Amino acid sequence: MTWCWRPERIVDREPLPTDYRCCCGCCTSKCGFTFITIVNLAIVALIGLLLLPGLLLGGPIVWIIFAIPIALIFLWLYPSVQAIRTEKPVYMQIVWIANLIITSLGFLYLIVLAIASLITMSTATDDREREQAATLFARVIIRVVFDLLWTIWGLCLIYSFYSYLRDRQLWLEGRGTDMPKVPHPYHMESAPMYEP
Repeated sequence: MTWCWRPERIVDREPLPTDYRCCCGCCTSKCGFTFITIVNLAIVALIGLLLLPGLLLGGPIVWIIFAIPIALIFLWLYPSVQAIRTEKPVYMQIVWIANLIITSLGFLYLIVLAIASLITMSTATDDREREQAATLFARVIIRVVFDLLWTIWGLCLIYSFYSYLRDRQLWLEGRGTDMPKVPHPYHMESAPMYEP
């Protein structure tokens, strides 16, 4: 399987990884996506090792509490590794969907937390409760701002790497047709196009 949905697009030249950059422009989207995937794998492994004693000693409630976030993380990590390994756009389409779901759930959690702290601030009877609720609300707002910046950067990176894999696959599929071959402008002399 190559696609979850196949885009209607014509790619007239071979896409190169250097044509698709992360939004800050410091590296290719493939390099940036690979780095983020490796960091996420390391974080998941570290958290798994730290939580292993609690999971082994905990009961079914603890297992359920940890199973949901772990399932969501693997829903993102497995297709990410497969996308890097196979360079098939279907995996990046799955990553795109999983990332949107995980991001939406994360922001929904933060919104619920902000609403709960606002309710606590308005119904608090003493100053200590009101101060704790205000502190929690300020932390949630700061986290929303940082999460929003991180999410926008991550979505741009994911879309850029998906665009590379999409265009690469469309170009590979179009090579067997009579589509005109246009060499890449930066490599006209150094790398002749393969003509079957």
